[in-house]
Amino acid sequence: MAVPLMLFGVPLQGATRATLTPALQKAGLPLIPNGPQQWFDTYRLNGQLPQLQGASMFSVKYTKHNRFAVAEYKFPSFDDARQVQNIITMVEYKYGQPSSVVGDVEHGPVTARWKESGDMEIKVWRGWPVTTTYMDLENITNVARMLSETRAGKHGGLLPARTDVNDQKEWQPPSLVEQATPSSNQTFPLLWEWGVIAFFCIPALAMVIFGHFIARVTRIPPNFKVAAHIFFTRIGQFVRRPQWFLRGDKNR
Repeated sequence: MAVPLMLFGVPLQGATRATLTPALQKAGLPLIPNGPQQWFDTYRLNGQLPQLQGASMFSVKYTKHNRFAVAEYKFPSFDDARQVQNIITMVEYKYGQPSSVVGDVEHGPVTARWKESGDMEIKVWRGWPVTTTYMDLENITNVARMLSETRAGKHGGLLPARTDVNDQKEWQPPSLVEQATPSSNQTFPLLWEWGVIAFFCIPALAMVIFGHFIARVTRIPPNFKVAAHIFFTRIGQFVRRPQWFLRGDKNR
């Protein structure tokens, strides 16, 4: 007989919010209050699960009637394409080889799946170019039901749904913290981005101003070589005889 998929001692097949919440609290996971009207609970991880080092957030989503749909661990990552392989290997130690792996670990989206007993599935996935990795424990039927209820507006206090970039037919709802806190996992560091912009734009802007200034001083259309020669000649005249240059001399 296949071993049922468990979460903190609770079989996920048929689990509800009422059975899971006490087990999670007993495990020492601090609940981030979302309110009972929300369809998900969010927990902050800070070393409570040594076997899941690197996970920073844990969330559990439910259907309208509080039946378990999906539990998700978030492993933040910045530009670490190999992280998803590390998570896949970690899951393999307990659940064996995945049923399927789609994507290239070195580049692009990746999704690995383990089909479990009943209607349960384990999924490790990553989008792209953000390399943050997620590990999901899913009740496939209830995930589809949750999606249907959400589209029909049956969930109260909804936040916008997060699309799974790996599989557009599957839905990945956001956590409240992710909506309220800007992501630090930028696809390109802002400091580098502004540095590149400055590297190209500042010299270009300086050349435009320089050419315009030369054209005004020399009254010659801004041909760079000619204008530069005249400009520096005038600068030399100004240094040698500033009063004559500023007063203007009809004979010069």
